Amino acid sequence: MLSSSEYSVSYTGVALAIDDLARYGATGRDFSHWAGSQHTQTMIEGMASQVSLWKESHIPSNEGTSNYSRGSKTLMTFFLAGFGYSSKRLSIEHIPALLPMFSVLQEQSDDEEVARLAKLVMQYLAQVLYTAQMSEGVTSKVLALLEEESNSWHVITKTLPLLCTLTFSNRFTLSHDVRMRIVDTTALFLEHDQIEVRHIASTSLTSLVKCASSNVIADINSKFSAKISTRLPRVRYGKPLKDSAAYSRLALTRHAGVLGLSCLVLAFPYTIPDWLPEVLVLLAGCIDDPNPIQSTVQRTFAEFRRTHMDTWHEDRKRFTSSQLELLTDMLVSPCYYA
Repeated sequence: MLSSSEYSVSYTGVALAIDDLARYGATGRDFSHWAGSQHTQTMIEGMASQVSLWKESHIPSNEGTSNYSRGSKTLMTFFLAGFGYSSKRLSIEHIPALLPMFSVLQEQSDDEEVARLAKLVMQYLAQVLYTAQMSEGVTSKVLALLEEESNSWHVITKTLPLLCTLTFSNRFTLSHDVRMRIVDTTALFLEHDQIEVRHIASTSLTSLVKCASSNVIADINSKFSAKISTRLPRVRYGKPLKDSAAYSRLALTRHAGVLGLSCLVLAFPYTIPDWLPEVLVLLAGCIDDPNPIQSTVQRTFAEFRRTHMDTWHEDRKRFTSSQLELLTDMLVSPCYYA
């Protein structure tokens, strides 16, 4: 009730709105920073501070009835109510500062309702169409959250897709530098120690590549092609590695390169850009690497074969004879020989 009754800044008439559009641009005057009345601001800050104090003494339990759980539910319910009313600027203004708290609440194991509410708040935040003045600030806070070293890999896997959604919702208001930072941050997680994070980052980067310019695609191509330039040393059965740590680092880097090139292939399921045949040749050269590199290459070629099956008689003309010779075993369906 407090959220719905809170004063909402708006235009008093159509003529004033049109005049503002002419004077301030496509998004009009920036009303996004309405943080509510002084009473509301004090209440929100007090609730957030109290929840943080309860977190320090929180002991997980099966019942999920601790003060920390109840306070978190109250705080998130208030913000979700704000999204549903005209006073949603209250939620938009305050939630970015509370992102670290909500990201952790997504992993609340002793109370499924808390985790569900936290996921809803994060999803709403990513889907909002922000003004040009505010979109970069919110995006920067999400990026800063991802870059914190203290994050668990569970938090990263839940936040990366939201960053992708946030980018698509506000791609026309984000500057080139911010969009490049989003791509670079996502690409960094392709070398994360946890394979689940690498797979989520790969899916997110594939989506981002679909909206990227040709220059960005060329940079991604060269960056990840370089990562697979060094081959893994042969591991002979029964003989230990001389430097297992170096081998693991090289395997991780090589897998990141394969995932990055795979993103380029999967981002264009029904076309053959000029650079794609050479990328496929590079990926084919990794087919004999150990898992998870080999399985990533196999999935990429299986998806490429599926999406280009109907037009392969035309698509094959984009490849040179030497490229087709190298890729024949990868691009011909096993059922062909049955």
